[in-house]
Amino acid sequence: MNMDQLTALMRSLLAKVKITERQMQHLGGIVIVFNPRMRTTAGRAFYRLREIHLNTRLLSKNQHEIEDTFAHELAHLISYAKYGTEGKGHGHHWQSVMKDLGYEPSRFHSMDV
Repeated sequence: MNMDQLTALMRSLLAKVKITERQMQHLGGIVIVFNPRMRTTAGRAFYRLREIHLNTRLLSKNQHEIEDTFAHELAHLISYAKYGTEGKGHGHHWQSVMKDLGYEPSRFHSMDV
């Protein structure tokens, strides 16, 4: 999945969740980074930077996992935008957002590292 495809996926996922204009502004300018320095983590969301980092090495071997990993990390940013610090982590707010996006809330990947 290339950057254009991820951007299109992000737009379609954001359209699925109910968020206010102010919350949407908080999500503006999300940066997607393919990070070759990541080792075992599939992805990571940086709340204040509005960045999603994806593990280049791991995901290149597991193309089928990219969409789920991206949705997982985007759900972190959405949850934080909607609920503030209460939305951090894998709690009920994040799980609710994952379900709104149409994904099963899961904390772990099953890829060989």
